[in-house]
Amino acid sequence: MGTRETRPESRFVERELASIQRFLARLNGDLEAAGFSPNKVVTEGIKRSESVLLAAIESMAESQLMPALRASKVAWLHAFFARSILDAEMTEQYLGDQNFLELKKPETEWREFVEKELAELEEEIIKLREEVKESAGG
Repeated sequence: MGTRETRPESRFVERELASIQRFLARLNGDLEAAGFSPNKVVTEGIKRSESVLLAAIESMAESQLMPALRASKVAWLHAFFARSILDAEMTEQYLGDQNFLELKKPETEWREFVEKELAELEEEIIKLREEVKESAGG
């Protein structure tokens, strides 16, 4: 049984591909743990990164180091972009459920939304005035 000679460049690419795999595993875990319906951009970014990573692994298996390295950089780009969008989505969830990053039309028309918000604010102001009057005169 012979031993396979490994060049330093080959080791570097192997470590790079393993790093991407670990990053994607953590990203998938965070996505599952998030507990909300993810943005389509996140899931597509992960799929694209995994697809390019697979191509990089295949290139590596054929000892084509430069194509594998180039593909690994593309896989990183997709993975980092998906991570950034997921982080923004999680921030949105913490701050409140709005259509901050949704790639869809709002559920109500703009005018209806503004009218509803202003009506709610008006109700709040009326309640506050009543509380002030009661505490000042009471």
